[in-house]
Amino acid sequence: MTSSLIEDIAVIEHLGWKWGLALQKTMGDLTAKGGLTEPQYMALMAIAETANRQLTAGEIAHRLMVKSSTATDLADRLETAGLIERLRIKADRRVVLCHLTDKGRATLQNVAERRTEFLMKAFEGLDHARIRAALEALIPLAERVTALGREL
Repeated sequence: MTSSLIEDIAVIEHLGWKWGLALQKTMGDLTAKGGLTEPQYMALMAIAETANRQLTAGEIAHRLMVKSSTATDLADRLETAGLIERLRIKADRRVVLCHLTDKGRATLQNVAERRTEFLMKAFEGLDHARIRAALEALIPLAERVTALGREL
């Protein structure tokens, strides 16, 4: 690796840290105003993003990169709040699927709209072509970092 590449990677890491910290704080605040914690929001998003709109606690754990017990506790809190329901599969009673309730969908939509509105303001005035170019570079990087993180 050249020193120029190492310096660029260091800048990307630093910007990622700054962006992540600011985004985590801001998005956490917006999410809290909508009545959710950040882990609750991520769990609801994970369920909503699946084709059949349901996941087991183990699948939620995998998607959020947390322990199964953490995802189970999270599902307990979401169920108590009326945001998800758990359904047992008749064919295999050991399998319990979590799916969003109407309240869960409405809460998720409200929080997602708050977050999107903030991001639209953040990107306001930036050239769309530059945003697309950044996306094309960041998507494979994010996928690679996620995959490497799962290996740890």
